[in-house]
Amino acid sequence: MRRAPSLKTLPRYPVTGGVMLCAVVATLVYQTGRDISPLMMDFRGLTSQPWRLVTSALPHGGVVHLFFNLYWLWIFGTILEESRGPVKLLGAIILLAAGSMAAEWAVLNGGIGLSGVGYGLFGLLWALGRNPRYAGMVDTNTVTLFVGWFFVCIVTTYTGAMRIANVAHGMGAVLGYLLGLAIVGVAGGKGKTTFRLIFILLLAVIYLSATWFRPQVNFSSLRGTDAAELAYESLKAGNNSAGIRYGLEAVRMNPQSVEFWWNLGLAYHRLGDTRNAFDAFGRAVDLQPGDKERAKLVRFLRATTRQVE
Repeated sequence: MRRAPSLKTLPRYPVTGGVMLCAVVATLVYQTGRDISPLMMDFRGLTSQPWRLVTSALPHGGVVHLFFNLYWLWIFGTILEESRGPVKLLGAIILLAAGSMAAEWAVLNGGIGLSGVGYGLFGLLWALGRNPRYAGMVDTNTVTLFVGWFFVCIVTTYTGAMRIANVAHGMGAVLGYLLGLAIVGVAGGKGKTTFRLIFILLLAVIYLSATWFRPQVNFSSLRGTDAAELAYESLKAGNNSAGIRYGLEAVRMNPQSVEFWWNLGLAYHRLGDTRNAFDAFGRAVDLQPGDKERAKLVRFLRATTRQVE
């Protein structure tokens, strides 16, 4: 494995150094308690605000988390920036960040940090090692370290000792390895087209899993809460159209939540859509039949609506 170049050479690596600097700044802001919610991942990252798929990789949970990721980004990034050029490295980082974050979001509730990118660049260089030009860039010790650390992280997450974005780690490595094979192929450079198609197909599967099929593949206990919070804030601000939009996403993700259905009903009712309002209210009451106050309020609203009509 090549030794990391001196930090004095940082100006020679504008993409690697730029991403590192952005990560340091975002982490400092995040750790001081300032609001960086526009950078963080939520369901809008797969719809109207795709930058969240990349920017959510910048803040880190602590100094150790940041140092580990920046160390390996510096090693792997400088190798690739020298050999592939800054534009291709930037493209790879964006793809790996977006793919690994979307996969983590699909299965759980998102994450932060450049770990998915680090594992992705590791996988990319590991696959590129089939080409003599990259031979030895990732040695056996590095492979052992990354594979071993992957399973250690799974154990620490399972035991509750430390919460790790393991899906982002694994998917980042897979995407990086496939991207490397799409570049160099196998058996004398063969199979590049096949691996490119597999890479694109995997990205499509990740996207569909993080959007249309997320209710089926997600097993987070917090699913739907991001949309529900946005719906609630929209209702407080009087933006009922946004309340409906976010509320629909919340109940799609968690149709068993009384509060999600109730707030959706309020948004519909405020806009005069009585049919959908009472459908949503009815779902909330059905889910919690012992809540007599809400049932009484629904009956009152129905009576009031009929009088107005």
